[in-house]
Amino acid sequence: MATPRVVPLTQKPVPVLPKDGLKVGDLKRAIPPHLFQRSLLRSMFHLCVDLVEGGLALAVALFLIEKVENPLAFWALYAAYWAFQGPTFTGLWVLAHECGHGGFSDYTIVNDTVGYLVHTALMVPYAAWQASHSKHHHYTNHLTMDEPFVPSRLRDDEVVALEAAGAPVKAVDSISPPSFFHTLTNVLIMETIGWPLYLAVNASGPAADGVVSHYDPATPLVKRRHSWKIWLGNAGLLVWTAAIVWACYAFGTALVVRTYVIPLAICNMFLVSITFLQHTDPDVPHYDAETWTWLRGAVATVDRTLGPWLDYKTHHITDSHVVHHIFSSMPFYNALEAPRTSRRRSASTTFSAATHLATSSPPSGARPALARLSTARVFSTLSWIRMRPITSTCRRSPSTTPTSS
Repeated sequence: MATPRVVPLTQKPVPVLPKDGLKVGDLKRAIPPHLFQRSLLRSMFHLCVDLVEGGLALAVALFLIEKVENPLAFWALYAAYWAFQGPTFTGLWVLAHECGHGGFSDYTIVNDTVGYLVHTALMVPYAAWQASHSKHHHYTNHLTMDEPFVPSRLRDDEVVALEAAGAPVKAVDSISPPSFFHTLTNVLIMETIGWPLYLAVNASGPAADGVVSHYDPATPLVKRRHSWKIWLGNAGLLVWTAAIVWACYAFGTALVVRTYVIPLAICNMFLVSITFLQHTDPDVPHYDAETWTWLRGAVATVDRTLGPWLDYKTHHITDSHVVHHIFSSMPFYNALEAPRTSRRRSASTTFSAATHLATSSPPSGARPALARLSTARVFSTLSWIRMRPITSTCRRSPSTTPTSS
């Protein structure tokens, strides 16, 4: 069996879902069918709630906070506004994300219309993002084909051979702990301009894609016959940008920055942070072409809670992410319920990819690969599947040998 690549390197074995055994159909049959049914009315209710909450917050800012004369109180109230409106924008982004997956409703025209309008208002090219995000879901945790936060491989003999053959590989000569300044710089860049850079030049994407822009009608992200969607997305962004410029002229740039730009920046920060945390951890495996399978990649994602209030505001995108990766068109409001109400089936099926609740006692024999992360979990809420230790061949470095877990 080929060796799964685990990046970055860790000191303990990481359980890996075997290629043969558990199938997507096994998981789907264990979940009540009604949880896959989408309700346009229910989705529109969530959209309206977000719009009303955002509208009320904006009204408070315009008609109350703007009239406060004390500078300290003024900025304290605006800080509270940003703390509320940033997650509200993020929640709207999540609903447009659901539209891109077809999870908002059964009607493609409704999904694409809502997704296009909401994402355009959040400065996102809907169709191009939908295409790149679809690729991410298709190649999750693939070392050369996944989209966000693709890790680099250690430049060993195999990587050198791949590079000599002209294969695009993200590689580094050595792995060492970065300095505090280097880490701080990376975090600041990621949290401020990381999302615009990803849209503009595919920053953090795979080496195979090179420089790919979500705004380029000739982008390889979409088929040539669908390039009109990129033009349409760009046209919407131009119209919205013009509206923002007009608002700056009519009401003042400072007011637009306070009420729209800063909440949008917070939304972008949440998007990058959430995606990073869902797909990045020393114990999360990434696979090369020989060892990757779709289900292996899908279960090697991480659920994390942001706390009750932020989980509510972001429609539980962080604490139901593994379910979402396996069943992307399942409506978001059922994603948490699916594992809780799953029926007991295939109890002897091997399901091992660090699949346990980090905050609970793992099943007998399971290796708690993520136990040290008090807020991290993966698909272990499907407690109807009994986990057993399996023999994995996760290579730690070129000099180490496979380890049994």
